[in-house]
Amino acid sequence: MTTEQKPRVAALLSLTGAFLMFINALLVGINNAPIIISSGPVQSPSNVIGINAPLWFRISFGIRGLVEGSSSIIWIIAAIITMYLAVRLYARPLGRKGLCTMIVALSILSVVYGGGFVIGLILGILGAGMGYEWPTQHKNTIAYKMIMAMKFDSNLYEGLKTEKNALRNAVYALVLVNILTGAGIGLYSIAVQRVLGATATSDLPFRIIVLGELPFDISIFSTIIINVGLAILKWFALSFIIYLVAIALLERKQTFAKIAAATAFAYAPVSLQLIMPFIFTSQPNLATTWPLYLLVVTNIWMALALVKGIGQTLETNLGKALGILSLSGAIYLLLYGLFFSTFDIPNIIRLTIQPQSALLMLVSSLAIGSLLFEIYNKS
Repeated sequence: MTTEQKPRVAALLSLTGAFLMFINALLVGINNAPIIISSGPVQSPSNVIGINAPLWFRISFGIRGLVEGSSSIIWIIAAIITMYLAVRLYARPLGRKGLCTMIVALSILSVVYGGGFVIGLILGILGAGMGYEWPTQHKNTIAYKMIMAMKFDSNLYEGLKTEKNALRNAVYALVLVNILTGAGIGLYSIAVQRVLGATATSDLPFRIIVLGELPFDISIFSTIIINVGLAILKWFALSFIIYLVAIALLERKQTFAKIAAATAFAYAPVSLQLIMPFIFTSQPNLATTWPLYLLVVTNIWMALALVKGIGQTLETNLGKALGILSLSGAIYLLLYGLFFSTFDIPNIIRLTIQPQSALLMLVSSLAIGSLLFEIYNKS
């Protein structure tokens, strides 16, 4: 495995992310409030909270109540420290593990003041992840492989076939994705519950939706832990189903470890669900429209990455890869509906297929659809 003399890319990503965090913190300090970008002005709470309120949305960079007054100085200093750590990562890479751990911690903490417009948060975590694995070349790090998966880069899956620790690294990526997903969906869900559960005289819904307040509950940690544990079970089940179907229907065989690694990296797009708490809509669409859009887009993106990954791993054409995944998806959805969907995860929003007749119809359609791709013809 090739190595790098200096963690240039890792340091540059971390420094760029930290600089965005600094600009974000500085603007929040000048504004003395979160930076709110909305689709239009709000005259009264009823404009966004009432049952008949029109569609409205806002993006908040910063959490109301935590960035005002002298506290803004703390966040500016935190961003400056993050920039210093990124420079130190390049200058003194031998202490990279401690430096990268602090960069990740400060990047996550930057959510309080806007996360460097979200982009800084993402770059900080990616850069620190690459730096942690130095002197491994940045293109061989877990963080970069997640980017490759999101780009449908075939080089990722070719590399996984020969990589000694492919499965271990894929599991690390899977865990990271579901920590980010659990945090994003969990924080959003807590806020939605507070809005929908507020009394008629409470101003909490207005503070959350319009002003950018984000309530916190200790249960978010259990949400993240359970989400990671369940995700590993679902990943193993899906990988094993794909493996069995591929073994049964294709002459070319591949080890379970390589199929499982390709499947795990395909989850990378789901990590974008981290951005869910930054955006809120008016109440009628609060628990459906915005979450549904994000969940659908990221899951379709993941499915496309899975098609690419399984096709490359099994060394088969696109048609047969789609057929393998159609049949595997039918079996997995049936298992999901009967087993995985019964788990009660606190503060979670997820796609469900109801009633059961609709689930059975989808499962049947996928199973029958697999016939179109000639996966039963081994010629």
